Amino acid sequence: MHAHVQRLVSVVKMASMLECATEGLHSVVCPLWANGSNAKNVHKEMFPVYSGKCLSCKAVHNWVKKFSQMFESRR
Repeated sequence: MHAHVQRLVSVVKMASMLECATEGLHSVVCPLWANGSNAKNVHKEMFPVYSGKCLSCKAVHNWVKKFSQMFESRR
């Protein structure tokens, strides 16, 4: 695992310890997606940290789609 991904995982773990609301988890999706992960891999990285509170794979896919569309519209 790359160092920047390890730092990101540490941040995600800290956020989970603070009992982040599920609605705020989209803010975790964005940096993982920006590092080149697809929706399936983003969910795979989030699930061990958030388990029962994790966004569904479909929800992660929807957020990745939104972020991709926003990025494309700003080009």
